[in-house]
Amino acid sequence: MNNKWLIFDMDGTLLNDNYILPKLTNEFLFYAYEKGYKLAIATGRPYFAIKENLPPKTFNLLSLTISYNGSRIDYNGKTHFNKVNVNLIEKLSGKFAITISGDDGSFYIDKKEYATEILKRYKTKVKDLKDFKNSHANHLRLVFKSKNEAKKTFNWIMSKKWNIKYVINLSTSLFILITKKHSSKGSAINKVLGSDANITFFGDSDNDLSAMILPNVKSVTPSNGNFNCKKIADIILKNDNNKGLWIDLD
Repeated sequence: MNNKWLIFDMDGTLLNDNYILPKLTNEFLFYAYEKGYKLAIATGRPYFAIKENLPPKTFNLLSLTISYNGSRIDYNGKTHFNKVNVNLIEKLSGKFAITISGDDGSFYIDKKEYATEILKRYKTKVKDLKDFKNSHANHLRLVFKSKNEAKKTFNWIMSKKWNIKYVINLSTSLFILITKKHSSKGSAINKVLGSDANITFFGDSDNDLSAMILPNVKSVTPSNGNFNCKKIADIILKNDNNKGLWIDLD
């Protein structure tokens, strides 16, 4: 059985800075598919965003999609949710983490007092609560209308001097995501494919490190991947995500 996989992050890797799939990258996906590789997406975005940002023929090449940073897995015609208890809105436990995500990555807050303070401050701005309750989207989103508002949020969080790891872009679509504490791209990939799969993972930010460090993964980052990705990558491409991805395959 063919067990060779190419798995791609979306923003900053598969898509260019305008959230469009470059022609070269699209050609590479078809080339890999014809070579017998199985193709997958692993992203922090919702599932519907994968379909919206890929041409239908390209989307149909995918054998696996991982969305919400590992909280949703679509594989072999089935959807699996790493469900989150909606009561977290009022009462959080140490079993869960909040992820603050921007276009370039995220930081993780896994201390109850931090999470509670963030939710208390922004409770009136919570979006998509209906979908969240119905388990169609295992997340809460706080959407900001401008870069200025996102910047104020970022500065407020940083002023708290919390001991957190962060990589963040002050984008117009900053949001708060609540997931299971150990949900990640890497944990989802390992759960579905196991340690026997031959995987090449393409990523560009700290949000991709959990997948890039898996022992059975060859890691690839574009030329504009961040410092941490370049530090551990097996291959650093000459092209950035705007010009497009390509590596020769066996």
